Amino acid sequence: MTINIKQHCKTFNEKFVCNHPIGFITSKKSDVMAGMKVNAVTGEITDYKIRKIGTKYIYFLNKVHSDGDVQLYGQFTNLEQAINVNN
Repeated sequence: MTINIKQHCKTFNEKFVCNHPIGFITSKKSDVMAGMKVNAVTGEITDYKIRKIGTKYIYFLNKVHSDGDVQLYGQFTNLEQAINVNN
């Protein structure tokens, strides 16, 4: 049974990174949010204005079963972590 990786990536809006012994690794950009302001003197939270401060890549290890079913096996912030996962 074969899996169409291109179709999987299109469905989940992800980018193919590399093959893995148990499946394949994909990535997706994710927003990094911040925005709490704390009064240094009183320690009181003064503002909850959440804003985007950047983006980062999230890596997904997808396990492919013998029947062609794809299962999310892990989510990582570092590509090396995803590559070093054992079966």
